[in-house]
Amino acid sequence: MTPGWTIAGVRVRFSLLFPAMLTLLCSMQSGRLTAWCLLAAVMHECGHLVALCCIRNKPREIHFSAFGMCLLLNDMPMRTRQQIAVALGGPAVNLVTAGVLYAFAGGSDLCGIHLLLGLINLLPIWPLDGGQCLPQGKISTVVSVCFLCAISGLGILLAIWGNVSLAAVCAYLWFRTLTRP
Repeated sequence: MTPGWTIAGVRVRFSLLFPAMLTLLCSMQSGRLTAWCLLAAVMHECGHLVALCCIRNKPREIHFSAFGMCLLLNDMPMRTRQQIAVALGGPAVNLVTAGVLYAFAGGSDLCGIHLLLGLINLLPIWPLDGGQCLPQGKISTVVSVCFLCAISGLGILLAIWGNVSLAAVCAYLWFRTLTRP
């Protein structure tokens, strides 16, 4: 982990793997597509930030890692409705942006990226946003594992056809789900 900065009382940290992953993505895809994906991810996290600001809360830390950006919340207690609003703030931004882009630009790459990012994050798999809306406990874990099994099957099929991106995301989600505190 590299040293971070504090901006408006929020710690911002970058993992050493974050620039490595960006470099890998840029070498595998066109720079334009990678930039659109990064923009969609930043907008997603801004949706969470806006939702936090609406309930007069702010994150303790924003962490940039190889698997994206993560908001680490402070210890201020939130009601269940507030937690759900914060979790859904990111996907809401992506889905609204996809709708606006579709209305004005048709089915562009950026529209598809926002739609895909919003829908994937709504899946009821912990630690995704949809999974964070589930009540904690065994039911949440069972639902996560069931959905993750289905998505992993699709990831394996895509890997056989040469696209390993979904399989890599599934491996990460399996790790996070099975090591959940």
